[in-house]
Amino acid sequence: MGIKIIICDEDRISLKINITYMEEFSQKYKVPTEVLSFDRIEDSFYQYISENTIDIALLDMKFKNCDGIFLAREIQKKNPWVSIIFITEKTEHMLEAFNLLATGFILKPIKQLQLEKLFARSIIQAQSFRNRRFGSNIDFTVNKTSVSIQQSSILYLEKLNQKTRIHTSHKHYETYETLTSIQNRLETTFLRVNQSILVNLLQVGAIEQNEIYLKTGEHFRIGRSYIKKVKDTFSKYPYVYL
Repeated sequence: MGIKIIICDEDRISLKINITYMEEFSQKYKVPTEVLSFDRIEDSFYQYISENTIDIALLDMKFKNCDGIFLAREIQKKNPWVSIIFITEKTEHMLEAFNLLATGFILKPIKQLQLEKLFARSIIQAQSFRNRRFGSNIDFTVNKTSVSIQQSSILYLEKLNQKTRIHTSHKHYETYETLTSIQNRLETTFLRVNQSILVNLLQVGAIEQNEIYLKTGEHFRIGRSYIKKVKDTFSKYPYVYL
């Protein structure tokens, strides 16, 4: 299922430019997207946002019959996890925009690199929320008891002698199942970075040289034999560590 993006801007030239940017970014990051644009806010707009799950919204601040803040609130009624990027010529509404938990606020004329970074951030946010809503669970045996964990809640997995420790944001679990066996049952958002550590890509905050850092602040050295695969993976999905 593609990431759904809507762009709202009365300036048709600006609208076409932003559509082109979204298409270019989607190809660059290898993310399937569906982009729909509106240069007027009419019944068709309200019908679309009520019938579809919107992942990303690029909203101009000024329309003849409303403003971007109003549009954002209308979209959030049906899509509370939408990533909103406001586009404007002035900064007067910036505080109000961020009170809506906007992902970003970009001034015209738009700088492509700045918009690309906001797009990247929005994609990882959208994928993270999708995993929380739809992500599957994985089952383990812990102390002879069956435990089911949502995969998106796992930060990383660690090999400890004969056991594997599963770290989540709330607690950790230990099982006698091997790290490799668990890896084969996990979704593709997990990546082995050395012999002992398997990380959730959605939890990665940064990569510096041969170290990988999680958003929690924990970090691990990338094994020599894993460096190429890790770098290849991140070259395809660079938005993970922006």
